[in-house]
Amino acid sequence: VFGLPGNPVSTHAGLCRYVLPYLETASGLSALIEEFVLLDQDVAIQTDYTYFLPVRIFTDRAGRLLAAPLLPKTSGDYAPLVGADGFMELAADTFRFPKGTPARLFRYNR
Repeated sequence: VFGLPGNPVSTHAGLCRYVLPYLETASGLSALIEEFVLLDQDVAIQTDYTYFLPVRIFTDRAGRLLAAPLLPKTSGDYAPLVGADGFMELAADTFRFPKGTPARLFRYNR
């Protein structure tokens, strides 16, 4: 049994972060390889909780996987998800993430 929040954006993130990986593993599918990306700009957030930041993914000339943040106005703001490839999981109790910060990536389309 999974309890997901009522907000659609939060529900979508929770589904991708917790439910789908569990169902894939429980179904006997191989676990996904953890993927990490680097922020392409400084980001400041205003929460004490783990933050799932929607991002657009691209590679730079050096071949590094970078993430451009798509900052929603609220957790119910679906518009930034239109161009998102997935989200980065940013650590709790941290409010500033400088350019180049590595974080785990969860892709929407696997």
